[in-house]
Amino acid sequence: MLRESASLPLAVHPVRRGGGALTTSFERDSDDRRPNYRSPWRPRRIAIAYIYCARVYWSIRGMKATLTLLSTAALLYTAACQSVAPDEAPPGEDDDQPIADVGSDPDRPIADLPSDSDWRMALRDVTGSGFNPFEVDLGVDSVRGLEVKWIFDEATAGAPVQPIHATPVTSGSRIFVGSAGGVFYALDREGALLWQFTADNANPIMSILFSGGQSTSIPAPIVGAGAIPAGRPVVIFGDADGTIYSLRQETGELIWKVNVDAHPLGGVVGNSLLVYGSTVVIGLASIENAAFALPPGSHPCCTHRGGVVALDVDTGAELWHWDAVAESEVQPLSDAYRALGFEFGPSGGDVWGQPTYDARGNTVYFGTGQNFSPTAEGGGTCTTDAIVAVDATNGSVKWTQQFTADDLWVSGLPNPATGPSLVPPLGDGETRFVDQDVGDAPKIYRLENGQKVVGAGQKSGAYHVLDAATGEVVATTQLVDQANSLGGLQQGGAVAYGSVFEHGLHGAGAEGRVVARSLRGDGDVWSLEFGRSPMVGGLAVAGGVVFFQSPLSDGQNPGTWELYAVSAASGAILKQMTFPTMSVASPAVARGRLYVSFGNQALAEYPSVPAGGLIALGPP
Repeated sequence: MLRESASLPLAVHPVRRGGGALTTSFERDSDDRRPNYRSPWRPRRIAIAYIYCARVYWSIRGMKATLTLLSTAALLYTAACQSVAPDEAPPGEDDDQPIADVGSDPDRPIADLPSDSDWRMALRDVTGSGFNPFEVDLGVDSVRGLEVKWIFDEATAGAPVQPIHATPVTSGSRIFVGSAGGVFYALDREGALLWQFTADNANPIMSILFSGGQSTSIPAPIVGAGAIPAGRPVVIFGDADGTIYSLRQETGELIWKVNVDAHPLGGVVGNSLLVYGSTVVIGLASIENAAFALPPGSHPCCTHRGGVVALDVDTGAELWHWDAVAESEVQPLSDAYRALGFEFGPSGGDVWGQPTYDARGNTVYFGTGQNFSPTAEGGGTCTTDAIVAVDATNGSVKWTQQFTADDLWVSGLPNPATGPSLVPPLGDGETRFVDQDVGDAPKIYRLENGQKVVGAGQKSGAYHVLDAATGEVVATTQLVDQANSLGGLQQGGAVAYGSVFEHGLHGAGAEGRVVARSLRGDGDVWSLEFGRSPMVGGLAVAGGVVFFQSPLSDGQNPGTWELYAVSAASGAILKQMTFPTMSVASPAVARGRLYVSFGNQALAEYPSVPAGGLIALGPP
């Protein structure tokens, strides 16, 4: 059971600009509690309602009443259009996500709430915002009474539940999440098991690796979040062996399945599903980085090629495919590289974060990881450690912006381009880390001047803001200083209320840091620092609150983590609760509930926690 913890040492750094009062991106009440933000789309919805009423009044009350209503509608719509550029939907809205107000009536049936209040993919929406603007029950005031509503674990499931690393997704009163044991669960709002579905067995090589050499046939692990298409009664997810499944939400019945990654160590190994309209997009990655743990000679290094594939939601048919490394490029390497352990190359470029989608620009964006093995010349390829933009219809590349060149790393082997692993010396005497993935989703939003951008954190600790149309760098800001091999900014940042929220590992003491920045990333709003408490799970934002998990900040028990709820406006801690176990996943907020999964078999830097599950929290 979770318990509320005593205050632990940490620092809060609000930023005062120009020597004046604390500045944030939205107004606050006088008591600095509930954010007093306004959605520019609320006036538009109200305006549409006025127009509808005018049509009724025309037949009932005559022209005068009708003109009054239409005038009010015009004023509301004009105000809304001045707040948001007319050619762009706000975060979370696209042609497939009709927006409706969420009422606050506690007696209103859950099934009647609009689908937009759901958390339908890893970062909730197609723009990767990590923000639920329709949450009405969890907010700055109510979160102070946050309590455990239920725990789904072995006792509830009636069988062991292996670690859950995925973010849960929701649809109405149902919650869906998969486990490292290859079981996909459907739960109701009270935590009862509705049904479960077991993934196909993984291939023998993957089975050996995941079972620690104990088996050649285990269900393929489910590591990432599922995705729920709007207006369809299905849930889609992928397993680590590359099979994508579409199941009926109500019963768990299999509708279709297709394998999209034939590599023995490749598949879905992150929160890398995106769904829009009739298309589901899947980022492909691998666990080839851990192949050194296999019996000698059983798998040559390295041949997996990261990529992105788009499928038809209804049939599973492939629509297009993008490869980080072309199949024809992978060739046997020279004896000099083979002596280092690299038999084939180039390889790598994994996509393990959620892709994002811009409906107006018809573009899909995603980040990529490092090369696993080099080219014949010893360097890397131009598509790694990058943000890539492709056409959403056919997958053709629009632009690529690489941040770290020649980043070559796989566990147990050196970087042949720059020297030994970890902090290799470069030709000019500079030192740097390797494994500089862009695992954070390229969040789509507009700057204050109206420029459409994508912004994402990198494991180097830098936050990059790029022009969405051209890929040109608008700003790059170092948010944390990388000082260990786990990396700086991992995954699951958020954008809300005119600010960017990121988290990561800072400094030699593996200090955890959560920051709120300007939309360009180069202006401070506030920051939180947690000594000896590196953070790898993501953030969720709703109701003026930022939710995240962290190891205990005293550093004494790395297997025990804490849950934080902090003010999005000021960073003030509103609620702090201690887990009896570890949670490395990103949370989700939907319909008055905060969902946090637990267990760990994904991060070797932390203790293994073989028992997994899901916790639901909410106000009293």
